[in-house]
Amino acid sequence: MPPRLTRSDPSAGPGTPGRGVAARIAFAATDFHEDLKSFDIPTLVVHGDDDQIVPIDATGRKAAALVPDATLKVYEGGSHGLALVPGYKELFDQDLLEFLGR
Repeated sequence: MPPRLTRSDPSAGPGTPGRGVAARIAFAATDFHEDLKSFDIPTLVVHGDDDQIVPIDATGRKAAALVPDATLKVYEGGSHGLALVPGYKELFDQDLLEFLGR
């Protein structure tokens, strides 16, 4: 098992590395294209342009193109989990509140 999918992985839950791995496999193997096309509310897609785990071109930009009325916010230099990274999390909060206020 790769080191990032060990028991210490917070997405796996306490003492349950199998669930985290299974969730990642299911998410990676599921085709969400039609689901994204069916969104009928304004949608904010937020992505860092330096995400090495989930590349922006394969995910963020693609999702924003598929969702009707989507707004894409790209954070220059932003990595994976940027909503938890100091500096980016404040920007994310500001952008989210602005989006919700529309």
